[in-house]
Amino acid sequence: VYIDELETEFLPLNCNWIASNLLPKFDEEKNTFVEPYLPNYKIGIMHLAAGIWDGNKDMRLNKEVKVDIKNLSSESKPRSLRFGWKLKKNKISKNWINKQRRDIYVRKSQVDGYRARSAYKLIEINEKFKIFKNGISVIDLGAAPGSWSQYTAKIVKNVRLVSIDLKEMEKIENTAQIKGDFTKKKYQDEIKGLFRSKVDVVLSDMAVNTTGIKDIDAIYTGELCKEAMLFSKEILVKEGIFVAKVFIGTSFNEIVADAKIIFKEVKVFKPKSSRKDSKENFIICSKLR
Repeated sequence: VYIDELETEFLPLNCNWIASNLLPKFDEEKNTFVEPYLPNYKIGIMHLAAGIWDGNKDMRLNKEVKVDIKNLSSESKPRSLRFGWKLKKNKISKNWINKQRRDIYVRKSQVDGYRARSAYKLIEINEKFKIFKNGISVIDLGAAPGSWSQYTAKIVKNVRLVSIDLKEMEKIENTAQIKGDFTKKKYQDEIKGLFRSKVDVVLSDMAVNTTGIKDIDAIYTGELCKEAMLFSKEILVKEGIFVAKVFIGTSFNEIVADAKIIFKEVKVFKPKSSRKDSKENFIICSKLR
């Protein structure tokens, strides 16, 4: 990947910058890009390039498209991006593949028929906090690829289960599936219409596409958690339960404090099946105030 005469190392083209209006700035002294709100973090040029459009033209495909790059003094310079399509072998990708091969929960999910290892996180949560009982209604937010919905449909008899995600999912028996953004009122209304009454449990294993900058990932996943919590406040029965992924980071204490305002009981739990090097935790909330 190149920006004018500035060479950077090759990076995968499928990276996504968290939001096109949060562009990194260029540190001219260090000759590197930095995250705008966490200037001590160096980031790759691909974070700048991915997902930026100009007049419906994708700058990754149109070499004439330019974007304003700001230096640390906020002075703008128009720059065009050019891409090399032959990628070097990526050590990080190799490490990830090796980690997957060694992961007991990845192997176990394949044997048990779950679509992802994340099923075991929900299994542990249910075993510890007893969130499920037969005949309840459940919403699974950010459900793809569907392992949480699979477990819920398997363990809860006569469950009424609605799963929603931005991505298409393979069908799961006895569930209703919606493809869409649950934060939009249109889809929230669609979920409510499928139940026509308040529900017992809301699950959220949602996280943003990771940037590699853990503090940024925590902030944006935290915003999703807050959205899910507010939706839960609307749709849960008085004794309802809300379970959501949250990353330890700058917004963690704020999320827990918000939860305690809405719910009488709030617990934080890190399942054994959650990777040790992950900042991932789960917040288990019950009994609306």
